[in-house]
Amino acid sequence: MTTTTYDTTRWQADIGLEIHCQLRTRTRLFSPGPLPATTDAAPNSLLTPFDLGLPGTLPRLNTRAVDLALVAGIALECDIALLSHFDRKHYLYPDLPKGYQLTQQERPICQKGRIRFEHEGQPHTLPLQRIHLEEDAGRSLHDALPGHTLVDLNRAGTPLIEIVTAPALHCPLATESALRALHRLMVWLNVCDGNLQEGSMRFDANISVRPAGSEEPGVRCELKNLNSFRFVREALTFEIDRHITLLQKGQTIRSQTRAYDDRARQTLLLRERDALPDYRFLRDPDLPPLVLDEARIARLRATHPEHPDALERRLATTFNLPPTIARTLAESLARATFFEDATAEFPPDLSDEARNARAQACANLLINTLLALLDADHPELSALAITPAQLASIATLLATGELSATVASTLCEEVARTGDDPLRIVEARALRQCRDPELLGGLVDAVIADHPDQRDAYRRGKTQLLGFFIGQAMRRAKVEPDPRLLTSIFRERLS
Repeated sequence: MTTTTYDTTRWQADIGLEIHCQLRTRTRLFSPGPLPATTDAAPNSLLTPFDLGLPGTLPRLNTRAVDLALVAGIALECDIALLSHFDRKHYLYPDLPKGYQLTQQERPICQKGRIRFEHEGQPHTLPLQRIHLEEDAGRSLHDALPGHTLVDLNRAGTPLIEIVTAPALHCPLATESALRALHRLMVWLNVCDGNLQEGSMRFDANISVRPAGSEEPGVRCELKNLNSFRFVREALTFEIDRHITLLQKGQTIRSQTRAYDDRARQTLLLRERDALPDYRFLRDPDLPPLVLDEARIARLRATHPEHPDALERRLATTFNLPPTIARTLAESLARATFFEDATAEFPPDLSDEARNARAQACANLLINTLLALLDADHPELSALAITPAQLASIATLLATGELSATVASTLCEEVARTGDDPLRIVEARALRQCRDPELLGGLVDAVIADHPDQRDAYRRGKTQLLGFFIGQAMRRAKVEPDPRLLTSIFRERLS
């Protein structure tokens, strides 16, 4: 991890991360209360008595959240604890109505593990310390009513996993790369929707700086609630520079919790950390220990999808796809599955060249046409009426030159909206390009004969006139010609 923003011959920054991921469940971690689909839900409209912390209410663990935590732990190569339990973390804050948060302080569900990522074209691993389950707090709204703080508890009880890394990063850019890789993996596995703007994934970073070669750790500061990769990079860069400046002046660095002001591009003091807070952790008496069996873990391992990095490499190799295309397909499991289901429709006896041409056409239509039809309310390809087999049919017509790229894209849009048979539409509207060499040859001869001056100029070396001839032929043709075949015939007749 070589790219840094400071003099590594004199200083070393140590960076550790705490990543909070909201789990994609329909209900809360310890109650059947529904979770808001968006942050637009009316405040405090989706609560149960337990979410409000009312006396006499009891928690009930969401087993789907446990499975998602296990999926994350398996993907990150963690040691899964067959026995874990929940603790009460006591603190007073308006958006925590029970007066404590349920978390896993003493016995987390996952330990160790690693984040695999690429930085500067080289593979790296970031060791993990733990992954634990916990519930989210509500939201405090400080600007909704002047002079007042309002509390919305709709988010209270949302299932989270907190992923804690070792302080093994030393560079803001490498930190950004690691977080991007983790984000991609969690979204791919459907563990988290990854919406940074709405807080589905939030990052805290612990940063300290020490002289190069020193074994004595520096004084640690915590950067809270960073909600974009750029903010993480910029906040760490500023904080490292701030620490180094203080150390060079011989001043003492105070342990602090700080926030990042993205407008000023600097960190701001939230509070001093002179003493560790006393959260009075206590085993929750209302929740039994979380006991897992090997069969449950084995079942999740057996259904675990291929890692997106491995899938990306396989798609690029199998179909000779450009890296950017393969990566875009591998960003979503549903997207990659749709693509592979479409390619499975191709005849098995195709040559590698023909199969790859159809697969590339399929990928281009999926990415450039179908994805453009999706929106925030319908973000998945399953919202469209088109099937993988229909996409394969259109891609085949495009790859074999029977449809132009423009017609294929328009046809793809229509089928995505209506679900109609693309081959029937092509035949009914005579959309196929003309690929008859005899017909196109006659068209070419007629165009050349009508423009003798341009013909002679072309033969004297003005080969840019080829576009003129093709344009004339396209205007004259009653059926759209295959431009590649038309170009080939023009070159042959003009030479």
